[in-house]
Amino acid sequence: GMQSIVLAIQTVASAGDEVIYLSPAWPNAAHAASVSEAKAVPVVLDFIDGRWVLDAGRLEAAITPKTRALFINTPSNPTGWTATKDDLEAILSLARRHGLWIIADEIYGLYYFEGTRAPSFMDVMDAFMQKGAIAALDLGDEFIRSNVERARTSRDILCDALVATNRVETRKPEGALYAFLKIDGVTDSRAEAFRIVDETGVGMAPGTAFGPGGAPFMRACFLRDPKQIEDAAERLFAYIRRR
Repeated sequence: GMQSIVLAIQTVASAGDEVIYLSPAWPNAAHAASVSEAKAVPVVLDFIDGRWVLDAGRLEAAITPKTRALFINTPSNPTGWTATKDDLEAILSLARRHGLWIIADEIYGLYYFEGTRAPSFMDVMDAFMQKGAIAALDLGDEFIRSNVERARTSRDILCDALVATNRVETRKPEGALYAFLKIDGVTDSRAEAFRIVDETGVGMAPGTAFGPGGAPFMRACFLRDPKQIEDAAERLFAYIRRR
């Protein structure tokens, strides 16, 4: 995983170059660029009506003569944002216009709750050697498929419970394994994460760990047994209602 990302960035970027990534993001994405002494440049996704949205114009505006690559994680850790086919076509188009590499981290591609798999750059690129890879993804793996269904159930349990508090702004993520939650009144997500684990025993990651745009959010991972998620959701529901 991370080794492949580091090697990919080292292949296309070096000291003084820039690599653009979408934020909030798993922090190691930015750190991977620093290994090559390149600069990681965040472009913040918009948070609109409980969903994360890509502004392709903002992405293009971040490109400079030093830019060498676009790092795109979809479905995203931590937001669950999943690029649509239109998003992917827009990213591919601007990469071609500016002569940039695309480093696509699609590790959660099969953890997609709106279909068999998330839209992929392989869907919008010229075929060449992609057909075999697409077939492999379509056929998938039974273990992964069963995990996807378990994750879907756990996602629904967690998100339905928290939205029912009327104090959590989020929608069910389209992909990945995380709910990125905006809880009313939370201004310091790091301190809040400590309070939550102390009072409920439920571990959540503060949004500050995920770069620009993440500060007011909390990340919950829902790839656990649905019964465990139900218990965690009940504890979080009670905590949020009384805070």
